[in-house]
Amino acid sequence: MKKFFSILAAVLFAGSMMAETVTLKMEDYATTSFTTGKGITVSTAKNTGSTEPAYNATGKDLRIYAKGSITISAEANITAISFTISTAGKKRLAPLTVNVGTVTVKGTPDFTATWIGSAKEVIFTVGDKADYGTDGNSKAGQLDFTEIEVTLEEGAAPAVSTPVITGDASFYETAEISIACSTEDANVYYTLDGAEPTAESALYAAPFEINATTTVKAIAIKGEDKSAVAEKTFTKATVLTVAQALALDLSKPVENQYVEGIVSRVESFNSNYGSIIYWISDNGEQENELEVYGGLAMNGDKFEAQDDLAVGDKVVVFGTLKDFKGTKEFDKNNYLVAFEPAGIIVVSTCDWDNIEWLGDGSPEQTFGNQFKVCKDGAQPGVVNIQKPGWAAETGIYLTFPSHVFGEISLPENKYVKDGAGIVFYLSAFTAKETEVSVMCEGNEIIFTVYNDKGTDEPTALINTKPEVKAVKTVINGQVVIIRDGKTINMLGVEL
Repeated sequence: MKKFFSILAAVLFAGSMMAETVTLKMEDYATTSFTTGKGITVSTAKNTGSTEPAYNATGKDLRIYAKGSITISAEANITAISFTISTAGKKRLAPLTVNVGTVTVKGTPDFTATWIGSAKEVIFTVGDKADYGTDGNSKAGQLDFTEIEVTLEEGAAPAVSTPVITGDASFYETAEISIACSTEDANVYYTLDGAEPTAESALYAAPFEINATTTVKAIAIKGEDKSAVAEKTFTKATVLTVAQALALDLSKPVENQYVEGIVSRVESFNSNYGSIIYWISDNGEQENELEVYGGLAMNGDKFEAQDDLAVGDKVVVFGTLKDFKGTKEFDKNNYLVAFEPAGIIVVSTCDWDNIEWLGDGSPEQTFGNQFKVCKDGAQPGVVNIQKPGWAAETGIYLTFPSHVFGEISLPENKYVKDGAGIVFYLSAFTAKETEVSVMCEGNEIIFTVYNDKGTDEPTALINTKPEVKAVKTVINGQVVIIRDGKTINMLGVEL
């Protein structure tokens, strides 16, 4: 043992004189295979194991399961590799074997995995059992880590660094892709169709979005020098229905799943964790339900109260599915990636020439077979649209993307400025016809509300001031939801 540490110290000392250590954080790549700006490539494989390698967003670690492997290669010679074992990894740490060099794995209390040698490619294979983990060797082995430190021989780096491609490896609707190169004044070219990039390919200038599964390849060029080609695949997630999720074999947990559904029950709120236990189904009914245990809000944020979720809300949940004592459920630490509250009122803007039809496309929309709203003196022209079957209307909503409000012809107690627009209470429209005038950036917007059951007697009241629960609108071209006095975008970020 003393001899081993003497050798290791000598190697590290020499490395400090002649080598460069590169730290790779798994959360920066969020995938199972990637290439870095230092020409280091990391790839993983299941081999004969039963579980594919996976990046865990909650633990921010890369997980290689029993019999799986991880290959680390570089353009320069590699002299040392060290893994930072994650919290989950300490439970299942397994022995490792390598194709070259020497690997050392330690359990409690160190929990380390290190390699020394001299090679341009090192392949680590994970052992069957958790011999070094706290769960003991009755459990299957894993190698779960948050960082890799790779030591490279100095002087072997290429003239142009390999570009680094970043973005969410698995995404719901769209992913923003960025490409960077550490070599000053190098131009980066990329392809999205699987072809090898050249100087004739698209020149990278700014981050861009993709909306389908895509393999991005990039090369950096400076003068006559070229980098190695970087490659990363971004996968658009398959979104399951509740029925499809319930049909899965969950004898073993299945990670990184997206399920869409309608909230059918809200059970309890945990103020310590900001999580809610609730149930979803495909139709919002309390049958064929999937439990969402310890669910978090959009993108892992905390809920503030139990009524942040309501029966009828449409959601897409991301997390790990498992079977808990016969109940199929999302495991704790799941979170929302899409959220649409029940009873939303959908609106257009005050730009009459560019009305966005959000209803069924008819020239006018009615409210509870009673109210209809039209542009003054003409059809079509809808101020406010509510789809059939939604919750009772709370008011007529008109948006002003500029947030500039002018004079309104209704009494002040008959409307409220809310977020990007104005809610006109239905109790304001007691007559068969009521014309409303609003000043919008110096322009007068006039619309008429027709009340089929109304009277021309001004004392008649139809209903009292309703509660404004939620509205969905557009602010500066961005679709947002206004609920409980907060304005959030469709990703749940408060504006």
